[in-house]
Amino acid sequence: MALIVVILTAQVFYRYFLSGSLIWAEELSRCLLVWTCFLFAGIAYQRGEMASVDFATRALPSLLRTIVMVPALACAMFFIGVLAYYGAVYANQNHMQILPGVSVLWRKLGGTGGFSIFWVYISIPIGLGILFLHMLGTIIRLLNEARMPKLGTGGSSL
Repeated sequence: MALIVVILTAQVFYRYFLSGSLIWAEELSRCLLVWTCFLFAGIAYQRGEMASVDFATRALPSLLRTIVMVPALACAMFFIGVLAYYGAVYANQNHMQILPGVSVLWRKLGGTGGFSIFWVYISIPIGLGILFLHMLGTIIRLLNEARMPKLGTGGSSL
């Protein structure tokens, strides 16, 4: 995100103070934002920072919560798998499409040809794959918690 801020600040400076423009700044910022969103979706899920309505499941006992959550997570994982598959297909179908603004920067940095939009679209299956793995970890954790209740609950104290 800091890189996006730096790029857009440079764009504003060039436009308003130097009466010029960095033709690649907006396009590159969008590409970086897409990558950021998809790469960090799994981390946001793991930290519990994604929007969810879980007041009902939090009130359930561990075993019942597992019975409710595992199928719900499995359905979400199936949907994420479908999205990741079609994201990969879409990225592959559009690998010849070139981003003109970023291609200017790409060539200035020594790259050959143009910068393909494939590298933006491939963030979808990669990020969703990471999210899928985090959800799988949640299922494993829920099953382990249901199988082995936490120590110190329900026992007498000395």
